[in-house]
Amino acid sequence: MVQQDYPLHPWTQALQRHLDQFKPEPLSSEQVSEATEAAVLAALTDTPAPQLLFCKRTKNMRTHAGQVAFPGGTRESDDADLIATARREAYEEVGLRGCLIVGELSQRISRHGKRVTPLVGLYDPDHKLQPDGVEIDEVFSVPLDWLQHECKKFATNFSRAETEPFYLPAWCYEGRWIWGLTAMMTAELLNVGFGSDIDFSDAPRQRIVSLEELNA
Repeated sequence: MVQQDYPLHPWTQALQRHLDQFKPEPLSSEQVSEATEAAVLAALTDTPAPQLLFCKRTKNMRTHAGQVAFPGGTRESDDADLIATARREAYEEVGLRGCLIVGELSQRISRHGKRVTPLVGLYDPDHKLQPDGVEIDEVFSVPLDWLQHECKKFATNFSRAETEPFYLPAWCYEGRWIWGLTAMMTAELLNVGFGSDIDFSDAPRQRIVSLEELNA
């Protein structure tokens, strides 16, 4: 799915191969027909030791205020496709241009009913990024090696229809919580692209993080 010629590191060649072979989890026809389309960009630095780009939403946003996310948003009528959506949103929110798209992950339905497609891309770390200050307060990157080694330390305990709990991965990087839909996408990227084995269901051996802690 590479869009142009690009000097790929060995890990990026393996990532592209894994994404090309990956079959995303299908959504139901009802989920597809009823949901608004959106896209986010899981952007990795084009470096020997890659880092994954995140941003933190401003606290005055109507949804997901103050939370860590990937750059992205709703598809607009003049977006040619979801790649165009992800690139436009990444530029508007954090000033990112020229991201090379190498694949995509499973679509997911957000709690607000959007059908979100995570696109995986590569970008030049020397590119100066700047949060827009309206939707995004902060932009930062996390070493992929850290995410792979710390992914078992934290898990989130939600309640599914107020019956039995289920567990999702979460990370706390320098005081910033990565959780929810963004953490699920991050875990799938690590599993599919880099051979991690993050479990989405089993109770963790480590302590469980509460929603109060995540929203503090």
